[in-house]
Amino acid sequence: MRRILTSIMTIGVVAAMMGVGTFAYFNDVESAGFTISAGAIDLEVDGENPWCESFDFELKPSWDWEKNFTLHMTADSNPAKVCFIIKDIVDGNGFETEPELWAEGAVYNCITHEWDRANWQPIYNLSDHIKVDIAIQSDTQGMWMWYIDEDGDGSYEWVAKSEDWDWSSNLDMLPTLGGLNNTWIQLTQDCHNPPYFEPCHNYTFHLSLHNTLNGNDNEYQGDTTSFTIEFYATQLDYQGTTPPQ
Repeated sequence: MRRILTSIMTIGVVAAMMGVGTFAYFNDVESAGFTISAGAIDLEVDGENPWCESFDFELKPSWDWEKNFTLHMTADSNPAKVCFIIKDIVDGNGFETEPELWAEGAVYNCITHEWDRANWQPIYNLSDHIKVDIAIQSDTQGMWMWYIDEDGDGSYEWVAKSEDWDWSSNLDMLPTLGGLNNTWIQLTQDCHNPPYFEPCHNYTFHLSLHNTLNGNDNEYQGDTTSFTIEFYATQLDYQGTTPPQ
């Protein structure tokens, strides 16, 4: 009897093991890793990144100052919309000269050797007498876009002109430095302007300043004006026309 029970138990264990094996399945596992990059918007000016250049120069009456800047989205950057602003304009009296004090109403006392400033009215709004010429190269065929008031209605917009357009003979079309203060101006997505700045491509931005004062404007002798130019690049799907506050 013991042998019979042992045989029965052995058969039962084998049957149970066979039953377990019948529930195994073929399988295959696939997996992938993910890395998310936020992308980059990186603009350099004249090969500097960050842009640390500063300018300090004398602009006498009827003198011009002009410069072409190279704007460039870096190789790691995405395409970008670009705008710029002239801001933080500060006009100052600078240093005083004898012709300036006379022109501003001061009177010199030859006995006391001092200036009587009772009727002296300092004038130093130099930025209102500086015309600004702004242009950007719109393509490789010599076409440029100039920021001017061509029809004389008081509003400025981009107008297509050749590279050799004589802006100095059309000063009445140009805005003043003071009039541009804190105004964002789009360099892309406007008429013939580049739709956006592509990485690894150079874009030429032209800036000229012209002092419209003449030799009779002695009240401005020694005066100064300072300002900041700021370029702003943002991704293409940003819907605003100025940087978010």
